[in-house]
Amino acid sequence: MDGLRLMKDGTMKSLEQLLVSLLADMQGKTSDTDRLLDIRTIQQRMKDEGDSFVTITLPGFAQDFERSLEQRRVDPNFLSAL
Repeated sequence: MDGLRLMKDGTMKSLEQLLVSLLADMQGKTSDTDRLLDIRTIQQRMKDEGDSFVTITLPGFAQDFERSLEQRRVDPNFLSAL
């Protein structure tokens, strides 16, 4: 996480930086997929929605996704909140 900027007290500057840094670190480690689109999506969603994208929307998505895996089907309401 070379590009990660920390504040003087060692805390992270933003959730957006954390996610972008994690995606940048994954580049080339998981597949040949370019993470640039993911990074741009996160940046735009956080610009539009603020931290609630990370603290509310993504956890809700993860919960719905896990439920779909358990049920072996996708509920019709699954992506309605995104």
